[in-house]
Amino acid sequence: MANAYSAYAVPYITRRWMLPHITALLSKEFSVPSKRFPVFAGQFAIFQDSLVEVYWAATPGCWKRALDFYQSRMYTFDQEIALIIEEVQRLDGKRVGDIQLYFQYLARVLRASAILRMIDMAALQLLEKWLSGEEIGAVTFIEETFAGREEIALLKLHQERLDRRATVKKLQKMYDIYYWNYYGLLNERPVSFAVYQKKFFSIRNVDKRLEEIMQRKAMLRQKQGDLVKGLTTTQRKIVEIAQRSAYLKDYCKFGMNMCFGLGQRYWKKIAQKIEVDEEVVKQMLPEEVLGSIAGKHYNTDAIAERNHFMVFIGLLNEFRILSGKEAHAFANTYLKKKLMGRLSGRIASPGVGRGRARVVLAKKDFAKVRKGDVLVVSNTTPDFVPVMKKAAAIVAEEGGITAHVSVVSREFGVPCVVGIPHITKIIYDGEMVEVDADKGIVRRLPRK
Repeated sequence: MANAYSAYAVPYITRRWMLPHITALLSKEFSVPSKRFPVFAGQFAIFQDSLVEVYWAATPGCWKRALDFYQSRMYTFDQEIALIIEEVQRLDGKRVGDIQLYFQYLARVLRASAILRMIDMAALQLLEKWLSGEEIGAVTFIEETFAGREEIALLKLHQERLDRRATVKKLQKMYDIYYWNYYGLLNERPVSFAVYQKKFFSIRNVDKRLEEIMQRKAMLRQKQGDLVKGLTTTQRKIVEIAQRSAYLKDYCKFGMNMCFGLGQRYWKKIAQKIEVDEEVVKQMLPEEVLGSIAGKHYNTDAIAERNHFMVFIGLLNEFRILSGKEAHAFANTYLKKKLMGRLSGRIASPGVGRGRARVVLAKKDFAKVRKGDVLVVSNTTPDFVPVMKKAAAIVAEEGGITAHVSVVSREFGVPCVVGIPHITKIIYDGEMVEVDADKGIVRRLPRK
């Protein structure tokens, strides 16, 4: 194979369960030029039976170029994300003919997410020169994520002490707003209202919990204010960008979850229309879904074989999907790296936690998590929040200051270390570990 891709640095980002059409749309967005919202890096992705390993295809100075471009455009970018989510909300998942619009909106949300990752990378490189890991976490603290907003709203509803009928009526309105949070990237279903209602009425120690949340927020606000006072004007600007980026990332994830929820409705409708199993539709690429609706027939066995191992290449003006021997050759040449076994990373939320490790890559893994376990993840999405609250500590592969796992662990006060490549392969389910998030270190503990 030619060395056309050797000029790119290929730092590992993460691995997670993902449907083929999501991986394809995300990779393709890296190839599409845009003067208004350009992407300054590329992406390589290994897709193996819906488990996707993602790598940056980075060029020298790409993060700085992204930061330079978006510094003065964050407000416009904010408006773009809000507009996309507004457009997504107009879809209802009922009309098969809307699937093309769905793909377009999802691609735009995914592009926004990729841009925010680049801004995060650039801001982090600068902030690490000026501040410690714990200080970076404090200055980039945002007041509320969607998960935090939901928890406070639930606790305050408890405090209203309404009769059951009035409470359930208000709870239904909250459910209609927040149930999107419980979707994920694969086939996850949201919680039903019956389950949501049951969890609400099982909440205990409401006043104490709400007081703890408010105290932690006040403490972080105070620390943030004290730190910002000591920064230069330029440094403060970078902090503001990182804070805005953190908020927008959370907002983007909310929009993505809305898309994934809508997608599940479309797959069912499309499967009925073309008379195949719903799982077959889920394994198709976007153009195959559209082709099947138009009457084109596909060899489903060939699709399954292809999806066993693919590589997606997304570079400016180049989008390719490799399969079979070609995909394996590309992955072995450019992407496969030896696991280094490093057990240190970046502080996302300070503190120390010990417990039994639980590797969690998707919602299907949630059932194995018990209170006091150490959560080992690639990153998290809003649907992970219930298990994040159970964790004694969290360790993550993704290392951004505005990564969902960083922002939410900080908000809930869970010790968290991020930015340890391949940690979900290095740490095994059931082993005892200690997460020292004051030093950014993970230690294996001897068996008792």
